[in-house]
Amino acid sequence: MSEQLLKHIRTLSDSRLTHAKALVAFAHCFHAVYGESSFISLEQGAHDGAVSVRMIFRAGAGESLQVEGHLNDEMLLENAQVSRLIAQANACIVEEIEPSLQAVLRQYQLPSASMMTIPLFLDGEIHRWVFVLGEHVKQFSEVDMEQAILLANLANTYMVRIDETEALAKANDWIERELSDIGRLHKLLLPQEDIPLKGTEVATYFSFCELAGGDYYDMVNLSRIIDPEYPPEQPDVWGLIVADASGHGAAAAVEIAMFDAILRTYHSSPENGPASVFNYTNKYFFTRTLRGSFITASILNYDPRSRVLRYANAGHPPVIMKTPQGEVIELAQQNGIPLGVDPEWQWLNTKITVEPGTVLVSYTDGMTEALSPQGKQFGMERFKNVIRETSGTAQAYKDALVSAVQAHQQGTQQDDQALVVMHIWL
Repeated sequence: MSEQLLKHIRTLSDSRLTHAKALVAFAHCFHAVYGESSFISLEQGAHDGAVSVRMIFRAGAGESLQVEGHLNDEMLLENAQVSRLIAQANACIVEEIEPSLQAVLRQYQLPSASMMTIPLFLDGEIHRWVFVLGEHVKQFSEVDMEQAILLANLANTYMVRIDETEALAKANDWIERELSDIGRLHKLLLPQEDIPLKGTEVATYFSFCELAGGDYYDMVNLSRIIDPEYPPEQPDVWGLIVADASGHGAAAAVEIAMFDAILRTYHSSPENGPASVFNYTNKYFFTRTLRGSFITASILNYDPRSRVLRYANAGHPPVIMKTPQGEVIELAQQNGIPLGVDPEWQWLNTKITVEPGTVLVSYTDGMTEALSPQGKQFGMERFKNVIRETSGTAQAYKDALVSAVQAHQQGTQQDDQALVVMHIWL
């Protein structure tokens, strides 16, 4: 095999080529074998079976080729000899081209004495033809035919791969656009900015590991809900929920959207506490066929009038509380299983009294379980140590935690991450 032919085959093997450029590389392969060879590439429609001229390659001097694509091909395709050759569906040598076809080929300034016809197959069906044209009668031999079939099918293999690569790239682009839309809609479920709460400072962080994900948080000012005449000078009553659907990506995002929709139908009295939110939402997760997925969540509810913080946990990482004295405590519950596991489960409230200066950190496991490039988790103890060593505003705690986690994972985020810091200062 000549170096020139090997060079063109290497070019043809480049999957980054477009289909048209692959055909040109194929033409140069024929050029390297047969000298100044011309040929016609025909393509069979995938749906209607109609044959059309894909390209005509007209031999030039030396390495040059003149390429024309999708010509006005009716005269060529309606020619009786062409129709017979396509109908017989076999490779063959035409020692002398019929006068009617010679006339058509001469109009295209193509050789018109003899030719080889080579069908190319895909999944057992012919999907392309190559007509190699000769300047002389009886120009081609059986050896030429064998070489041409091998070369054409080698080229066809590469061109099919290019087609599949292009189709895959288009499919990936479509998937990415769809996921981006899902991710954009997911983010619209979150508070568009930190809700102002008198007496409590809020700082939040949210990051998908893909284009969409299953982490979620929401907070609400409950002051006017519990009392339409709530004094405006008083610190606000508030509620916070942080949740995480199992898995990540589009499926988790859909689960969270359903969870958010159920939450927005909840109208129970605030006196029932945060556990009643879980009891309500869990009930409606079982109104249809089980989905084989679940949601973990934690809820906080703080009333500054009594300084009572009530909380409930549904299989979620415990909220971390830092007291004004610097003690770091996990607000864990023993009875909290994830939502979507047991339709009869009843969650319970836990309550504690907090002081001004208390910091509450609610988060998803993407923060504490963040992996380094070596596969080591960030870990709960390190997470609590950052809280222990930080002071100041809610924003300062958020920045310290995010910076520490990002430094640990070094750009290798593998799970969605959500973080909400509440600094009670009144």
